[in-house]
Amino acid sequence: MPVHKWAARRRRWLVALAVLAALLFLYAGRRQQQPQQQQQQQRPALAPDKEQPAAVRRRFRTLEQDPALSQWPADLSVDWQASSAQLAELDTIIQAARCGPRCQPASSADWRHRQQQVVRATQLAWAAYARDALGCDEYMPLSHRGRNFTHLGIGYLAADALDTLWLMGLRAEYAQARGFLAHQVTFDQRGAVSLFETTIRVLGGLLSAYHWSGESDTRLLVLADQLGTRLARSFNTSTGIPPETAILRSDGIPFAGDCSTSESATLQLEFRYLAKLTGNLEYRRQADRVIDVMLSAPKFAGLVPTRISATTGLFTGRDISLGS
Repeated sequence: MPVHKWAARRRRWLVALAVLAALLFLYAGRRQQQPQQQQQQQRPALAPDKEQPAAVRRRFRTLEQDPALSQWPADLSVDWQASSAQLAELDTIIQAARCGPRCQPASSADWRHRQQQVVRATQLAWAAYARDALGCDEYMPLSHRGRNFTHLGIGYLAADALDTLWLMGLRAEYAQARGFLAHQVTFDQRGAVSLFETTIRVLGGLLSAYHWSGESDTRLLVLADQLGTRLARSFNTSTGIPPETAILRSDGIPFAGDCSTSESATLQLEFRYLAKLTGNLEYRRQADRVIDVMLSAPKFAGLVPTRISATTGLFTGRDISLGS
């Protein structure tokens, strides 16, 4: 047989052997996955979205009988206050965290120096933002540029920093941020924003600054009311659980699928305070409805997954975590 024909046949054999080896490798991998999939199918589902509350209670009855869990009061809606001994213990823990066992407690002069350093760092950061991107929702210090989350921007960074500037005594910087918000920001614009982030930063920032003004700066309250009206539309779902995104200029029922449990359940502070200030109790009713839905949904010995369905009002998914 000529040498070139023998070399061509040899190459074909090598290719065939390589393909056969790949097929055997894939087959072995599938064989290993089958027992794992069978074990996963045999495990009880963690998500309660398709289970009746009674079934969930039966499954976790042994956990609910745990002595550690039985220490909690039956009615968690009652007000709870720490005792003097508990407050003293908490103070001891805080002091130990501030200064470990091997360090000497800082003097008042040391703390004042540290405080001044923090204020100075804030001044430098604000000066750079005001120089390069005043009014932008986000500042990128490396490129000395800013950008907005909507076409016109919503004063995201300025509102978020407003109460901090006031508490630090930076009155000139506060006046600059307040002036921009009061005269150049409008929420009557097209665009979608994060409901949670906009609530805690923009709405919360406006309300906090209004509080520190002695509840006298009515322009800040007007802005908060205008923004709150637009964000509150997100609660108009079939269950009251809002989507994670809010549409600033929109009417009707918003679409919402699975939402973050922690985000939906931490909007109440701002909307309750806004209801108190404006007298519009609808803000509080809508925000509190979220808590009512979550309290009535099945839980796992008091624990809930990180996601909740805005369609059914039931918790979904398998993830339960200490964080969000």
